Amino acid sequence: MQLGLLVVLAAAASATVKEEPCQQPLKIGPCDALVPRWYFSAKQGRCLKFNWGGCDPNGNNFESLKDCEKQCCARGCGKPCEQPLKVGPCRAAIPRFYYSAKDGKCMEFSWGGCDPNGNNFMTLADCNKQCNPCLRPKKVGPCKARMPRYYFSTKENRCLKFYWGGCDPNGNNFESLKDCQKQCCASGCGKPCEQPLKVGPCRAAIPRFYYSAKDGKCMEFSWGGCDPNGNNFMTLADCNKQCNPCLRPKKVGPCKARMPRYYFSAKANRCLKFYWGGCDPNGNNFGTLSECRQRCGAGRPKLCRLPKVVGPCLAAFPRYYFNGKRCAKFTYGGCGGNANNFRTVGECRKTCRAQSILVSTELLIKQLTSADKQPKP
Repeated sequence: MQLGLLVVLAAAASATVKEEPCQQPLKIGPCDALVPRWYFSAKQGRCLKFNWGGCDPNGNNFESLKDCEKQCCARGCGKPCEQPLKVGPCRAAIPRFYYSAKDGKCMEFSWGGCDPNGNNFMTLADCNKQCNPCLRPKKVGPCKARMPRYYFSTKENRCLKFYWGGCDPNGNNFESLKDCQKQCCASGCGKPCEQPLKVGPCRAAIPRFYYSAKDGKCMEFSWGGCDPNGNNFMTLADCNKQCNPCLRPKKVGPCKARMPRYYFSAKANRCLKFYWGGCDPNGNNFGTLSECRQRCGAGRPKLCRLPKVVGPCLAAFPRYYFNGKRCAKFTYGGCGGNANNFRTVGECRKTCRAQSILVSTELLIKQLTSADKQPKP
């Protein structure tokens, strides 16, 4: 019985696939007539004319352009990334992403919930994958010319020169450095962690993190909500992962030298010696113990001793800090402040646990010593 049901369902699914005419390939057929017809090209996202042979058609075969577009262009014809922003007539507020040709990047918008066009993506990643040429790899192409061009390197976060073969480009191919930077550097080129703090011209107060080269650490700030640069991270963890060399793992590298170096061990919470191979370092690599200590400090317990700082701004974000004995709640203003500032009590306890134990131990010793000094009856 179950096997029969599966067969029926499979047949139904197969029929559904076959009945979707716009996804079927162009089919001229075996006959030799030249009948003008229209088909939908999934690659170009629009209806194109062709000469049908006159027999054995598939579903992607229409007598007129109007018939083809009526069937296949419910979400708009043309390449999705070239279509305009379309909120639609409904009044929902569903977060979606579209590609803005004017800004040269994918941006968020609130979709009304009905009647979308093709330039409507569920995630930023989907939009970038489809539309953003700057995220495509360098492509020399199969031809043998050596034409100087520029492409955007996501690894180095800047435009670099390369020699194009002369055919089959992929979009990440610009005639000049200026053209490349105009298209791909709206958020600033260069390594994100080296870019300056940028609040932006808008007036929201969204908590974000940036890497301060002056202070050598990631710090919180209030972002205005538009026109960010690359040094703008949603979480402290994201910022540290990208920018803080002290939180990167020990890396010996692929070379075979044995050069004595020091790295900061987050697990041991101190600087340790290791032997570096001599190439491909990752930043957590210091020539001397004092350099390592100066750059990475004594580790996390230091921040737990910092005082509570509300900061000069007037937002009201609930935060936690370690007050010397336990993690306590306070209201953070949204800018300034110091590292003794945690989003959750769990994050505070996890970071300052060792300091808490030390305080409790010292308090216990003090109480026991005090009890011993009391006169005995």
